[in-house]
Parts: sequence; C-alpha cells; structure tokens
Amino acid sequence: MNMNDIKLFPLIRVETQDDLLPVVESEGWHTVQDLFRKTSTLYNRDWNGKYVLDQDERPWNATDVELASLKKLQGKVVVISEEKYHISTQVPVYEDRDGSVYAVEADLSRFLSTIGWT
Repeated sequence: MNMNDIKLFPLIRVETQDDLLPVVESEGWHTVQDLFRKTSTLYNRDWNGKYVLDQDERPWNATDVELASLKKLQGKVVVISEEKYHISTQVPVYEDRDGSVYAVEADLSRFLSTIGWT
C-alpha cells in the first residue's frame, strides 16, 4: 500500500427498511424487526436518512487525489456492533459518481475511540 493511500470504508445509504438487510445479516439476525428490537431503535428516528457502516465489505484504498474527487456530504453515520449502536455527525461521508458512499478509516477510528470502541 502506498503511504498516501487512504482507506475508505463502504457505507450503506438507508432510504428504506430493506436497506438495513445487510446489517441484519451481518449481525446474524433474521429480520429488520430483530434489528429494531435488539438495539431498541425505531426506523424513522434512528435509521432513516442515515449511513450505516457496511462491516462485511472490504475497504477501498484511495489516493489523496481520488478522495478529493469524491463529493463530501453532510450526514449521520451509524456504527453497530452486536446490540449496541452509535450515531455520529462528526464522520464525514464521501460519495462517488456512481452513488456509492464511504467514510475514511481515520475519521471512523477517531469516532470509535471517543465512544470507547477501539
């Protein structure tokens, strides 16, 4: 890996409840309702319009130039582990021309360390 490479982690854009199915599968649950029940969350309050870290996808190595070519968005990123979840407004979201969205590893690491998930 080039020293200038930046790891971009794929995010899932949540626009419908079905967008949460990869999260449900990743956590080993059966339905989206299991996700809501186990995390004590509601779709409209906690998930709709946010971005969820896709823990099953491999990060993408990008250069500074590639990162600069992505559109920076305002958004809330949800990180889930087992039955715990946290929402950050401090993690920038980057969108590619094809609509894929990402978060930078360093930004995620800073957020996870502030909540004690290192």
